Amino acid sequence: DLNMSRAAQVLCTSQAAVSKQILLLEDELGVQLFLRKGKRFICVTSAGKDVLAISKRMIKEVENIRAATMDHKDQSVGKLIIAATTTQICYKLPAVIRQFALLYPRVQIVLHEGTPEECVERVLKGDADLCISTEVIQRYPEMALLPCYEWGQCIVTLPGHPLTTCTPLSLRDIARYPIVTYEFNIKPHSKVYKAFTAAHLCPEIALTATDSRIIKSYVQLGFGVGLVGATAIDPDEDSHLAIVDAGHLFERSTTAIGLFRNSRPRAFVFQFIALYSPKLTRDIIETALHSGGDSASDAKPPRHDIADTAEIAGSSVTLADMDVDIDLQSEFHPLTDCAGQLHHLIPLTARSIAPSVAPRQAETVNAKPVP
Repeated sequence: DLNMSRAAQVLCTSQAAVSKQILLLEDELGVQLFLRKGKRFICVTSAGKDVLAISKRMIKEVENIRAATMDHKDQSVGKLIIAATTTQICYKLPAVIRQFALLYPRVQIVLHEGTPEECVERVLKGDADLCISTEVIQRYPEMALLPCYEWGQCIVTLPGHPLTTCTPLSLRDIARYPIVTYEFNIKPHSKVYKAFTAAHLCPEIALTATDSRIIKSYVQLGFGVGLVGATAIDPDEDSHLAIVDAGHLFERSTTAIGLFRNSRPRAFVFQFIALYSPKLTRDIIETALHSGGDSASDAKPPRHDIADTAEIAGSSVTLADMDVDIDLQSEFHPLTDCAGQLHHLIPLTARSIAPSVAPRQAETVNAKPVP
């Protein structure tokens, strides 16, 4: 984003002053950092990209100095900013944050909700201390990867649905019905996409969302069968739905914590990570932060299946019970009962009910599994 007006606002100065400083820097370095069209900045040059990368590391080192001195002053005071997916915020984090808040009552907790890519970008931009996401972190070399646990997929549908009697359940069985699933599941790099493509199946994608609760709400309305992670199943909350294990049909996914490589986290950040995944000791985290590879990923992370959800449900606590700032940018609020609202907004037409009841002929094609 080469918006000089926004840069001037952030720096509390004028656009002319920003432009002048850039010109002075270019004169001193003897290279052009930006391509211009008149007075307008078009893009960053190759030399500018090199300077920018080094500048980011310098800024991170300044932040590391602040973090180091803050820990010497008082380790119990500060702010912990976490970027996570909606599923993490709703199902996994509440119990962890409750424990953390008891240990560090003077640390303010800020949660930023977003897609896996958005969560990583927040850390890279310095807007979050860490992110909790699946798969995507490993595609960013600037991120230190800390694998936490593995999880499989499951089918969510209405009671009495034909899929509940399929033994064993197959990809072809699932492909006979419209699917309601995560937005990232229809992207070429996703494990769900790859599984259907390898089987030469092209299922109909009826609806995608980033929030597991929205997916389950639309399943309840009859839009199709839901395909969600096992971590998003709550035995009490989902007692009105039928859950079918599909973990054997798709490659397992790994939820991981991501930190900016070579950063120096505050002491309470290490403690939070240990509460989230006890196997991640300080030594393991620091090795991952300061090594070129994924040292923390050598040990196989624990598995999380549908049978494990009862334990999570029993230890969960709502975020409303805690002093936590939440930034939820999705259209629907994940902490509310969407189903109750949607009954008033969407008429249950034959189109919306039929897909989850009436199967369609599974297609055997070489096309990609997207609508």
